[in-house]
Amino acid sequence: RWVFNYGWSSIGSRERSSMDSPCEMAGISICRNSGEGKKTVAGLDLDSNNLQGSLPDDMCLLTSLERVSVANNNLEYLPSCLASLSTLDVLKVEGNPNLLESAINEDSLFCANGRSWDILTTDCHEACDCCTSCS
Repeated sequence: RWVFNYGWSSIGSRERSSMDSPCEMAGISICRNSGEGKKTVAGLDLDSNNLQGSLPDDMCLLTSLERVSVANNNLEYLPSCLASLSTLDVLKVEGNPNLLESAINEDSLFCANGRSWDILTTDCHEACDCCTSCS
């Protein structure tokens, strides 16, 4: 069960409309002004939150993401679209024992085509030439 989920279960409901911005939701660590009084989510920190399975592909609709940290969960897959987010420079996925090794290695989108990261941390069960840190 997802531990810190304030605001997420009410997306699209009347309860959700009472919140001023998505920046009040659990795990939103960076919000930027995007003009016209609106906020853009730029950081997600969902470490140690009992996340399981896969992150949704829809998270790539957050095209201003700069940082995603999902360390110490139970994820098995990452959406490949994360690698194509040009603003995403920090990706932390260490401590996900079921994360398939193929999810991050030099053959995947996360390390292909010269993609570089300011920070890319993983458990590095196999070689990860583009990782900046291995746990």
